[in-house]
Amino acid sequence: MKNCFNICLMFNFILLGCGANGGSDYLIGGSLAEKSSSKDYKNDSDCRMIINKSNFNDTIQIENPPFSLLVITEYINDTLIKEDSYNENCRVPIVKNQYLVFLKNGKVNKDIHFKFSKSIKRSTTGGIIYMPDIQLWKACLLKGNINDLYSVHGSGFCIGINCPEVVFYYSMTGDIVFEGYSGSYDMDSLKVILNENGIYNNCNIMKRIDRFW
Repeated sequence: MKNCFNICLMFNFILLGCGANGGSDYLIGGSLAEKSSSKDYKNDSDCRMIINKSNFNDTIQIENPPFSLLVITEYINDTLIKEDSYNENCRVPIVKNQYLVFLKNGKVNKDIHFKFSKSIKRSTTGGIIYMPDIQLWKACLLKGNINDLYSVHGSGFCIGINCPEVVFYYSMTGDIVFEGYSGSYDMDSLKVILNENGIYNNCNIMKRIDRFW
């Protein structure tokens, strides 16, 4: 899977919008349900779960005092069936939601919740899941001679040139300064923005979402 994330960005069309679920992310028998792990599932290619752990969140943080960026990922502790995953191994845990929180002096300055389209997926425990088609996998701090910026990168985690990818650049306070989607990535505009902020490095500090590596 790692090779999938290291391929060059080849941007194609991606739809943005609310999922077909109207806000529901996990359904069992047509009802909303909170999943928890009560069995000791073995680590194999058919079913892998985090033993004795229910749904959970994970956070990566990039600090640039007095500012800080949090990338928060909400997980469902379950495994996609092989037919609904992108490689031979089942995907675990399953991403339910991701969002950004921008801090200044330890206080929330802004939060950003993405509205990526969602697809219906099935889990090995019989659940039906509405999973985001784009998942964030990397965040960077770019130090500039004039201003610093954050970049956040997302992908559809499939193979081939049609895999959707996105990239966002933000100010330290969370204002969007550039966004690139599949099919509309303007490299010249991005170069102008980076030059205007005195940024000549791709990434000074980089953090990846652990589950993808």
